[in-house]
Amino acid sequence: MEGDNHVEVVVGADGTIDLYVSDAVRTPIPPKDVTGTITIEAKGKEKQTLALAPSDAKGSLSAKGPAPDKADYTWDLKVRGAPMKMTLTVPSGGTASLVDAPAGHPSGDHAHGSPHGGVVQTIAGGHVEVKLEKSGEITLWMLDGNEKPRSAKGVTASLRPVVAGAKEIQLAYDEKADVLRGKIDPVKQDHVDGVLSITPAGGTATSLRFAFHLEGPAGAGAGHDGHKGHEGHTGHEGH
Repeated sequence: MEGDNHVEVVVGADGTIDLYVSDAVRTPIPPKDVTGTITIEAKGKEKQTLALAPSDAKGSLSAKGPAPDKADYTWDLKVRGAPMKMTLTVPSGGTASLVDAPAGHPSGDHAHGSPHGGVVQTIAGGHVEVKLEKSGEITLWMLDGNEKPRSAKGVTASLRPVVAGAKEIQLAYDEKADVLRGKIDPVKQDHVDGVLSITPAGGTATSLRFAFHLEGPAGAGAGHDGHKGHEGHTGHEGH
């Protein structure tokens, strides 16, 4: 995600590239409203820049590149006039390999776990884990540098879902569970981003952006603060 827009990229094992662009609430943006290129750069190989062409049949911007071999794919787009440039490292086998990767994932300088099935990000002095349920229930845990529980007492935080019409929700401290809790309206989307504003006890206020993936029967916001790889959603419509 960049600004208010999302890009989902699918790179097939045969080198086919499809980019699906959507707005802040995941409504698809027609390919005719997007222009741009994608650059493929693999170590030891010549860089290639390909023009992306609209595919009305797929609802994507598409190109045909070489079979993926651990290369950086950088898309440089204009989405309804707004620039959007991101990079995703695609392994051999294409983005399907990212979907099949273990739950632990790179984020920042090290891999994060998910002690309570939520999304973990680094903050000063440790980590914070946030879980969003389809019911709208929000739970926040404070974690230390090793992702072990630490007290949430004295922490103030609020969460603003990146959903049209959504309001910022102040999270309240639950002394018995030693967590912060809040509730929004039930979530209808499978993917929801949220902006967390948090001030640790005695610390400095900071804002973090979380990506919650709510697929599955449990509807848990389990695990990816990096949108599978670098803010690129993989596996469009099951591919």
